[in-house]
Amino acid sequence: IAFHRRRCAELLLLRDGNLAFRLIQEFRLQAPEVYIDAIRLFCKNKKQIGSLIPLVKDLKGTLGDLEWDHVIGSAFFMLLNECNDRSRAKQMMKLLVSDHSKILAQIALGKLEKAFELAKSCADDVDVELIMRPARSK
Repeated sequence: IAFHRRRCAELLLLRDGNLAFRLIQEFRLQAPEVYIDAIRLFCKNKKQIGSLIPLVKDLKGTLGDLEWDHVIGSAFFMLLNECNDRSRAKQMMKLLVSDHSKILAQIALGKLEKAFELAKSCADDVDVELIMRPARSK
């Protein structure tokens, strides 16, 4: 039954975000996971992909920053890797909140200099090390 509730919420999200949110709350479903799976379904339909950004923006108030970055990061990587849509992936990247998530997105786009500048401004040695790996392989 839990699977069907979750699947119903995913499909509803594509049609009526408010009703989907109520269903998620009523059955205490994991909102980020429902959102990620719904976005995956959304990305499979190439005709709908243009309205993905507005759909995702409507979810902002229902998630905390950490969950938000998890959902947006997943959508970013789906657009970049599964849909081969760099321009929409870049738009999605602009919605990320945490610097670490932005750095990961910049690395995925191959923009190592921008990622390095951001990591340096945050004084985050872990992210600087993360950037050095792909930089060494070039």
